[in-house]
Amino acid sequence: MLRTPCRFLGRCRARLRKTTVDSLKDSVDSLKGSVDSLKDSVDSLKEKEKTNVKKNQASFTKLISELFIASNAK
Repeated sequence: MLRTPCRFLGRCRARLRKTTVDSLKDSVDSLKGSVDSLKDSVDSLKEKEKTNVKKNQASFTKLISELFIASNAK
C-alpha cells in the first residue's frame, strides 16, 4: 500500500512531536538537577556567611575590649 503524502506527513509529525516532547522532558529533568545543585550551593554560601559574620563579631568584640582596656590604662 502506498502512503499518500497526507498520511505520511501525519506520521512524520506524530513522530516528530513525540521526539520533541521526549527531548523537552529530558531538558526539564536536566534543569531540575541544575536547580537542585544551585540550591545546595546557595545553602553552602549562607552557612559560610553565617560563620564569617560570627568570626567578624568576635574580632570586633575583642578589638573593642582591647581599646577599652587601653583607654582605661592611661
